[in-house]
Amino acid sequence: MKKLLCIIPTVLLLSACSPSVQDYVDDPQKLAEAIESCMKAEMEGKEIVGDQCKNAAQAQKQVMKNALNGLLN
Repeated sequence: MKKLLCIIPTVLLLSACSPSVQDYVDDPQKLAEAIESCMKAEMEGKEIVGDQCKNAAQAQKQVMKNALNGLLN
């Protein structure tokens, strides 16, 4: 029970601190670092907490969509 009480605030704080999708779209360097961090954690089998990786993946899709739209227009 004590562990649960320690984990819940940590998860909430981490999710509140993760950059938004738009933050990643606006800052390609931050996006690259987040994707690298997520891939490394996944390869090591670590549990990913928070929305950082989810937001980075969505931002990557948005950047690709924007790039393709720019090429087609």
